[in-house]
Amino acid sequence: NSAEALTTIERAMALGPYVPRWFSLVRGETLFDLKRYAESVQVLAAVPNHYVSGCLHLAASRAMIGDQDGAAAACDRARALRPMLTLTNVMRFFRYADEAKQRHFAQALSLAGLPD
Repeated sequence: NSAEALTTIERAMALGPYVPRWFSLVRGETLFDLKRYAESVQVLAAVPNHYVSGCLHLAASRAMIGDQDGAAAACDRARALRPMLTLTNVMRFFRYADEAKQRHFAQALSLAGLPD
């Protein structure tokens, strides 16, 4: 359940003084799953851009709020990290347990301009 996951990651982040950066990555990806795209963009834009999954979720979130230039830039960054990256490859690698969430991510990445 994405809502529970968000609560758990936010609780874990509040514990620290030293919170691993990947916690923010998971938080941003979970916000995307919850269709809280503007919040997802805000979180993922602050995550170091060497995380391919962060770049992809940022691209998807930006596409869903209508920021095509930002979505294209995030796709470009992901492809700079992994030049052979395509929508087909992403869907093979990033497997959701929930098929509807998988389709949602694929549709958002397609909207973002990630090539098939």
